[in-house]
Amino acid sequence: MMHTIDGIGQTELNMQNGRFRICKGFLLDSDEGKNKGYYDHNENYTLTLSLPGASKISLQFSSFCTEIDEDILSIFDGKDTNSTLIGRYHGSTSPGTVSSTDSFITLHFISDKSVSCTGWKAKIINNIIPPKAAKLSIKNSINCKDSFIDVKLSTKIHCDSFNNTNTSVSDLIINRIESITCKDSLSDNFRIFFQNPIGSNGSYRIDHTHGYRDFCDSAYFLSSSLTFSVRNCPITVDLTSSVDTICLGECIDIKPMQWVGIALNTNMNGVTLVKTQRKPAFALKNQDSQQLKSQTGMQYQD
Repeated sequence: MMHTIDGIGQTELNMQNGRFRICKGFLLDSDEGKNKGYYDHNENYTLTLSLPGASKISLQFSSFCTEIDEDILSIFDGKDTNSTLIGRYHGSTSPGTVSSTDSFITLHFISDKSVSCTGWKAKIINNIIPPKAAKLSIKNSINCKDSFIDVKLSTKIHCDSFNNTNTSVSDLIINRIESITCKDSLSDNFRIFFQNPIGSNGSYRIDHTHGYRDFCDSAYFLSSSLTFSVRNCPITVDLTSSVDTICLGECIDIKPMQWVGIALNTNMNGVTLVKTQRKPAFALKNQDSQQLKSQTGMQYQD
């Protein structure tokens, strides 16, 4: 059975049988002896410390005293006494600082029927690995007029942690976000629905941020981003002439203005903006109407 002890505050834990999760505090002997501050005779305790997400657990001994050769504290690198033995300690020589190589460390203490001492006090030091932001990827190709995109995350998060308030897509308005597969309240697949279908060529950026708290209540704000492109939207062309009235036989300039999505190198809080701009394409004379028709697909009358 795993016991969770005050995940945030300092804690004093006495030697006993059991498995415990503790963020910070002190590990002491049993303090069950007839003399105050001493461990008892005939003790046989096995205690395991663990902490989810820790790269190691360290015990920093500030005091140590047991009956030499008889009352022995054994420390193991792992979740039980079958794990690798770090060392056996007795007498008045302190173990110093002892560390595991993962998120478990196990102690076994045995005492005989006579003579005891003041035991030990060790500070518990945990090294939690900071979480990494999930990487985003697009599950399907994105085309013009699409009204949603499917996004996959490299790690599973809570099903409601990917939502409108912490996710945005540049130059598009999100209508809603749904989890595609949600199991045990976790998912790594989400569908982003847009208020209007994609209508312009260009580059778009997805930005997502969500908070995370580890077992010891440390808060992290993790940010992920992904850029995707749309290249198959039709180009809209407006025709303008240099004069308001066109007479038979006159030569005039006709300027097609095309509307296209252009990725601009404008940066605002780390977001690349995508805008639609109007720009000149070419200038033609009225006698070139056949060329205009072939390039724009639009009719032109002399």
